[in-house]
Amino acid sequence: YFKAADFINNFKPDIILLQHEFGLFGGYCGKYSLDLIKSIQRPIICVVHTIPIRINAHRPLSKKKFFLSAEPYINKFIVIVPEGKKKLASYGVSPHKITIINHGAPDISTFKSFNLHQDLNLSPDNFLVLSFGLLHPGKGLNYAISAMKDIARKKINCRLVIFATPLRRKGNEEYFLKLKYLIKTLHLEKYILFKRAYLSKEQLYSYINSCDIGIIPYVYKSYISSGVLSFFVSATKPVITTRFPYASYLLSKNSTSFVPFRNSKAISWAIERYLSDKKYYESIKANLLPIKKSILWENKAKEYLRVIKDVLINP
Repeated sequence: YFKAADFINNFKPDIILLQHEFGLFGGYCGKYSLDLIKSIQRPIICVVHTIPIRINAHRPLSKKKFFLSAEPYINKFIVIVPEGKKKLASYGVSPHKITIINHGAPDISTFKSFNLHQDLNLSPDNFLVLSFGLLHPGKGLNYAISAMKDIARKKINCRLVIFATPLRRKGNEEYFLKLKYLIKTLHLEKYILFKRAYLSKEQLYSYINSCDIGIIPYVYKSYISSGVLSFFVSATKPVITTRFPYASYLLSKNSTSFVPFRNSKAISWAIERYLSDKKYYESIKANLLPIKKSILWENKAKEYLRVIKDVLINP
């Protein structure tokens, strides 16, 4: 991290845009990123993807200490939702130093798609539910898997497809193995395709376009950001999601199917409704269109440029 700071200082960029998520940096509670921030001698904009906005959040006091220690070295913070700004301000960060820009996404629907059914040897008429991303217990995929038990019992023509790789943190590899075991004990191998994979951009965009719906059953109530959700919205794919902060901020009951936390029965019911009620499915897709336009990268870039210009003019 110190070598990285030396490289940046020697390169002398006009500005640093740091994407910060605690799980991506080394040291206790991402401490090494603080070493980097303190050593950089250029203006810094810090985009904050994780803030402990709930009482039961992971290591809230350590994360608060991080923000207070980093604040003197940061020119601007960008947060994804208003709750993030409120929390940082409660720590003592000046509200004038915090800008809200929600999570952007490419226009995924314009990318060429592979035939997902053919690639995965699935029947062309299978209704596909997709999940992807870095894996840890907060993702709640055990509830999505358990929901497929009712789908299988009713012999509904639906498949859950999961592409995931464990986030490099203690306990996540065990969670991956636990999910594999759950699929086996529930005898759902026919209904769930669970692959350990971090997809390429081309594969990811193609598979999102090919699926029927996305599923985001997060159980962690402090999620202020979700690229997974933004990507599904960008492809105007209806989703089933819990009411974590970013989902509640971005979507309404008219643009998604909200389900309670840790509730497999509700997930199963939501899958069935999307599958059987075509009018409802199409209405959700239509209501996602204006939301999609608001989060496209070309529009988010303009918001970022305004912040960058402000920092350069008023460092």
